[in-house]
Amino acid sequence: MALREDIDVSRNSSLRAFLSRLYLLKYALCIRERLYYHLLTQNIFGREMVMNTGLGDTHYF
Repeated sequence: MALREDIDVSRNSSLRAFLSRLYLLKYALCIRERLYYHLLTQNIFGREMVMNTGLGDTHYF
């Protein structure tokens, strides 16, 4: 009986580790996307840039 509980705990901890890695990967991809968005919308040439998101929102930078 104790062996079965150990296997369940081991399986649960590996699942928890997998989910935490998945969450960290999602978080890192979100940060990367925000960084790219920030770099793409910079005022590079000294003039105002306009970005249309396609959802009806227009952002002025």
